[in-house]
Amino acid sequence: MKDDWTFYLFTDYDFTAFFPGARVLDIGCGRGNLLRKLLERGCRPVGVEPAQDRLESCGKLGLRVLAGYAEQLPFPAATFDGVICKAVIPYTAESLALREIARVIKAEGIAQMCYVGAGFYLRYLILGGTPRATEQKHQRIRRVFESDEPLQ
Repeated sequence: MKDDWTFYLFTDYDFTAFFPGARVLDIGCGRGNLLRKLLERGCRPVGVEPAQDRLESCGKLGLRVLAGYAEQLPFPAATFDGVICKAVIPYTAESLALREIARVIKAEGIAQMCYVGAGFYLRYLILGGTPRATEQKHQRIRRVFESDEPLQ
C-alpha cells in the first residue's frame, strides 16, 4: 500500500502569503516546496531541516537551507519577518520550539503555523502505524533538549 499522506494536507490555505522582500523562515522545510513558492513571491526564504536527504534535495534546487532543529534555531533574535511551521511542532520539544520561534521572529512578524489534526494520527493507528516508536523518539528529543547532551 502506498503511503500517501498528502490527502491530509491543507490545500485551501496559503502559508506563503508574505510581502515581497520578506525574510521568511520555513522550519521543517522538507524538500523545499514552500521555499520555492516564497521565492516566486519575491521573498527571501531560508529553510531549517534536520534530515540530510531533504537538505540535499533543497541544495540541488539552489534553495538556502541549514541543518537544524526547531528547538535550537541557528539565527540571531528578531531576524525574520515571517515564520512557517507546518505540522512540525508535535515532533519537537514544543515549549522550546515555540520559544525559539518567538525569539527569531520580529515583533511585527507573522507566523503561519498549523498543528497536525486528529485525522493524521488516526490514519496511522488504523493502518498499523507505530505510535510507541514515535513516542520513544519524542521522549529522546525531550531528553536531549532538556539536558546538555549533544544533538546527533
